[in-house]
Amino acid sequence: MYNVPAATYTVTVISNPGTPPPDNVYQINGVTQQSLTFVEGNTYRFDLSDASNSGHPLSVGREDGGTLSTDIAAVSYGTAGTDGAFVDIIVKPGTAGEVADYICTNHANMGSGITITTGTAGNY
Repeated sequence: MYNVPAATYTVTVISNPGTPPPDNVYQINGVTQQSLTFVEGNTYRFDLSDASNSGHPLSVGREDGGTLSTDIAAVSYGTAGTDGAFVDIIVKPGTAGEVADYICTNHANMGSGITITTGTAGNY
């Protein structure tokens, strides 16, 4: 059985409204570089089907170059910017307090931080 996301976020890429670099940044549900909070033991979906995502594949990682826990994983479907494309972020139990970011795998500083906390686990 495939994971059922606890939340789905609509992702678009816009020109940086601040001072570049980067030239482009992610908007999550219309909010520019929105910080997110995930609950360990859940899966979260980023809908990348908007054409603005072309060339900007989203993943989870560490913008500072640090090591991400192996208990946090990204599973991609399709190509960013095409119909039906998404990436699921799987946050296993025991990851509360980990440092993570949603990032563009091609360009630095497009995303923002993810706070991982405890709460009601769902599917992961």
